Amino acid sequence: MTKNIGFHVDNNLSRLLVAPLYGDNPTFGVRELLQNAIDSCLERKELEYSKDNYNYVPEINVSLNRIDDTTSTFTIIDNGKGMNEYEIINYFLSVGTSFRKSMDWKKKFIDEDGKSKVNRNGKFGIGVLAAFLLGDEIEVHSKSVIDGTTYSFKASIDSQSINISKNTDIKHYGVQILIKIDNSKRNSLLEDHQGDFNIIEWTNWYIYEEPKINFFVDNQQIVVEKEYDLNEYFGFKTASFESILWNYKLVKYGNSYERFENMLACNGIIINRSYDNDRFRYENKKYNNLINYKPTVIVNDKDGILPLKLDRSELDSNEFPFEEELLTEVSKHYLAKILTLNVDLENIDNNKILHNGKILYGDNGFIIDSEYFLDGLENLEFNFLKIITDRSSLNLNTLSLDKKSILFVSLKETINLTVERNSLYPEGGARILLSKKKFNIHFSKDSKRLPLYIKNNIEIENENDEYVIYKTKNFEKPSFLLDIKELNTTLLQQTQSLQEISIRYFHLLCI
Repeated sequence: MTKNIGFHVDNNLSRLLVAPLYGDNPTFGVRELLQNAIDSCLERKELEYSKDNYNYVPEINVSLNRIDDTTSTFTIIDNGKGMNEYEIINYFLSVGTSFRKSMDWKKKFIDEDGKSKVNRNGKFGIGVLAAFLLGDEIEVHSKSVIDGTTYSFKASIDSQSINISKNTDIKHYGVQILIKIDNSKRNSLLEDHQGDFNIIEWTNWYIYEEPKINFFVDNQQIVVEKEYDLNEYFGFKTASFESILWNYKLVKYGNSYERFENMLACNGIIINRSYDNDRFRYENKKYNNLINYKPTVIVNDKDGILPLKLDRSELDSNEFPFEEELLTEVSKHYLAKILTLNVDLENIDNNKILHNGKILYGDNGFIIDSEYFLDGLENLEFNFLKIITDRSSLNLNTLSLDKKSILFVSLKETINLTVERNSLYPEGGARILLSKKKFNIHFSKDSKRLPLYIKNNIEIENENDEYVIYKTKNFEKPSFLLDIKELNTTLLQQTQSLQEISIRYFHLLCI
């Protein structure tokens, strides 16, 4: 028996919807098809387990096979619950109508408390449109676990009618989707984006262990490196979300620059490698520079209430629904890191604790360069010393600090041709020791590396054949350390510069 139906949306509207939502990136097509397959597998698992069948193992196979020089076939096969005729017509081919928001779905997968029994990703009913980012026509074969019926059909985005026919040749439960794609899209999927952190590879959308997803290219299985070890993440739950994992994962931009990633994933599917609104907001600025950036967040959202934009590429809100709880959890971890930090002046190798707040060392411990802590020093006569070094660690056992001295070490910093002004002319004023060679490079009359107003606002206080000590004219504090005759040569060999600075330097960092 064959039944002719069409997409339940205007055909021209369907075509217009695809580009604004997804651009022309075929990897989004892979994501949407994976998303549907994952949901289907988890639904079948729930159905099987409800019948005490614990032998079911959810699995998805995704393959990309070359046909000839111009064409390849993209195939995704899942062993999920499949679709019957009613689901195909009323949901899969009905753009904007999500099966997972229907009463049919709720009867099977909502518990007595009104909570979902399974994770659900699809909620907008537009996933089938993304398949057309891969090719102009999709071929679908399905066998339903619900009633055992088997159906096949082909459809294009311009289809006026779609022939859905029974197909007794289908033996296994689940859905198989085949799409012929041109090899330019194949090449786009297989392109190496290793240098671009923000691009999500077509094999890296899903980060959970189940369902198991296998990838094949030209009939050869490819190994997908595991990016996220969820055992390394901290977790909490709220009344609305049963599991929220978080951590600060260090990632590289290019060959050198590192930062903490703020990836967002929902139900195992990556939403964005670097989500917007990634800073915690404080009404009191004294908390600035303590915990500024939000971490990577992995949300289990069974009820589909995480506010996501229509294309699922970003959070559709300025804050998480669990923003306050997340900040509380991150703050507790931050405090634990501070309380367990081992301060060792003989081997300073890390001057920050996950966040922007840098450590300021004293003879009996340390504080963080946040206004919250610095306010306690405002009326005390402390001396502040900044050490700039290009090393990743520093041994300061030869440096004698009195009880009125606080030390800030800036690691992996070089005063060179691309110098930042603040290294040579710190905000708030300073007294600075610099090698004579570097001083001449930056402060000579012919040098154009520094603005004239900086050159005109320094005074040389002491110098010899190797070093120069100068101060900014707005720095009036008497010297407590910088005397060329008494300086420790071992320490100087490890540093780029020694600088006596004021507490205002740190207040300006905190703004």
